Amino acid sequence: MIEIVKNFPDPMLMEPQDLCVSIYQPARPGSMELSADQVTYRNMLRELEEQLSERMDKREVQKWLLPLEEIKEDKGFWQDSIGGMALFATSDRALVYRFPGETLPFLSVGDTFLISPLIRKRVDIPFYLLGLSLTDFWIYKGNQEGLTEVPLQEGTPRTLEEVLGDQHTEGFLTHGRYAGPGGGGGSIFHGQGAKKDEAMIDLEKYFRYVDKFVSEEIVSKEPLPVILISLTEHQGEFRKISSNPNLHAQGVPEAFDIVKLEQQAESARRILAGEMESGLKSLIEMLPGEMAKGLASDDPVEISRAAEEGRIRTLLLGELQDSYKELTEDRVEAIRMRERSAEDTLKRGGDVLVADGVNITARSEMGAIFRY
Repeated sequence: MIEIVKNFPDPMLMEPQDLCVSIYQPARPGSMELSADQVTYRNMLRELEEQLSERMDKREVQKWLLPLEEIKEDKGFWQDSIGGMALFATSDRALVYRFPGETLPFLSVGDTFLISPLIRKRVDIPFYLLGLSLTDFWIYKGNQEGLTEVPLQEGTPRTLEEVLGDQHTEGFLTHGRYAGPGGGGGSIFHGQGAKKDEAMIDLEKYFRYVDKFVSEEIVSKEPLPVILISLTEHQGEFRKISSNPNLHAQGVPEAFDIVKLEQQAESARRILAGEMESGLKSLIEMLPGEMAKGLASDDPVEISRAAEEGRIRTLLLGELQDSYKELTEDRVEAIRMRERSAEDTLKRGGDVLVADGVNITARSEMGAIFRY
């Protein structure tokens, strides 16, 4: 039976195996795409059978294929897909990772799993979304796969009215909603002079409450980045009073809207992905200077040895863009070396990052920054 897993790396991927099978392919939810992707999978299994037949007898081949064939016609499995999948198998276990976005088909049979394409696809930073208007707030926890609303304890004040209570200066103020959270989610306060000052006092009190609540009741328990969804002017006022170190410098500058929530969450994901790409670019740019000081390398053999010895702090890999049907023996060995280096680096507590592009330096698809 194939297991669908989320945690990476699964222990199986880090353990020595007699033989490792890795399959990458599109797995799209649309009906036409679904049918095409099932055909791709059947073709991959035929190719896998051919390769396994070169290594073992027919009985052993069938033992390997049996769990993988279970999903060939499983409509539920394919309909639940989200774009692409990576399947890893040994003689006694098979597991699948799903990820959004497409991937090139790739089949690998050898002494190590092909994990670097999955690392690239699983750039997944969990985060909080804080939807904030002048009169209410909402908190969601998100990642690459979706969103869930963070449940608040019953009776928790969340609206401006509930928070300010008797301290609310409503007698000095009128405000108009131009839509609710399902249709634009914002408020405009009306007033001039003293009335406007009273409004700003109320607003500051309320924003301080929200900031303290999110910091102490949410972020303190799981310190993730907080992406603020609020109108531009409210973003500025909230940031002035916020003492939350996890509040991200970038936000989504528009009114929180439950109808557009997934679009707003995608904006948050782009913010975090862009930040990660910027950090990766900086590491690649600093690599030549670190190499000159003997603190880094782009030599695959040296990197492989350093990975085995646990000396790599950060391993940088280019994106794998080969057609698996056109690999030479030398290229197969080069891929095996880079994947083994990735595995060894992760085992020994290092970081593995995969860039958008084939090469890390002008001469190599690998780069490593050493611990010492």
